[in-house]
Amino acid sequence: MKRCLLYLVAFVLIFSISFASAEVNKTLDKQSAERCMNSSILLINEMNSSGFNVQRVNDLLKQGQSLYEAQLLIEEKRSLNYDFLIVLPYCEDIQKIRNLAFSSKENLNVLIKFYNSSVFSGLDTVIIDQTMEEIKKEIESERYENVDALVSKCYEQINSAIASYSKLNALYSSASSGILRFFYVNRILLITILVICLIFFIFYYKKMKIYLLKIKIKKLELRKSTIKGLIMKSQKEFFEKGSLSEGNYNIRIKKFGELILDIDRQIPLLNEALGRLIKKKPLIIKKETTNVLIAPKRVIPAVVAKKLPSVNKNIKKKAHHLNKKSHRR
Repeated sequence: MKRCLLYLVAFVLIFSISFASAEVNKTLDKQSAERCMNSSILLINEMNSSGFNVQRVNDLLKQGQSLYEAQLLIEEKRSLNYDFLIVLPYCEDIQKIRNLAFSSKENLNVLIKFYNSSVFSGLDTVIIDQTMEEIKKEIESERYENVDALVSKCYEQINSAIASYSKLNALYSSASSGILRFFYVNRILLITILVICLIFFIFYYKKMKIYLLKIKIKKLELRKSTIKGLIMKSQKEFFEKGSLSEGNYNIRIKKFGELILDIDRQIPLLNEALGRLIKKKPLIIKKETTNVLIAPKRVIPAVVAKKLPSVNKNIKKKAHHLNKKSHRR
């Protein structure tokens, strides 16, 4: 009986000690959570005063505070299921982000100093500037984890750009010295060739200009002949075959007439210029009058139809018919 009583007392004593120890641990955990939250608030204020965006860390702080307040409610209900330690990871994340933020800013400042001391006029810095802007955007967006890799990439780009410039500069220097040496060694030959070319140009310049003017005149005459052929074709399609509408026929004839007038204006000017070069009177070309059959609302002489070799007797009849209509009106 005494032995059972001793066991009971020992059990109660051990249970009491365990319960007291658990209460002490819970109290210590609560104090740690409180210190953690207060420390996080100080870190966020430090980041804010240093010019960093703090939206990301503020969100973490709000989540940690919500969990802390939830544990307080559970504690008030005298329940042993509360755990203040679940707040600590949020504080650790805030501490980590704070360290990354200041480290990123410091790395960027060092990079800017290196950039200003290394970059010189003539160096291609387009890609480098893009990378630096990307670093700044990552810091502004609180994505500090990406900054170190971008900073290393920017250093590589600067060194690569300097190396490429040095190689190109050496190549240009070598090529320039080689070209100068070539001109110096062959200076007599080059001067002789230059003089010959100059004489050739002076002697043949006038002949080349005459030749080019003649070619231009021939092209214009060929174009004029082609347009006349198109006029004859349009007349045949309208008067003989009837496959061309009156509106399209009038538009074509008007356009072709304008083109012929422009050619007749250019040819005399070119002939005059040609005459000045060969010191002769310019070739006078009589302007040819092109008889064009216009669609209704105008009198069309039957004599014109006789002069058109590609138009048959049907056109003559149609012309007489249109003349009669015009007289009636």
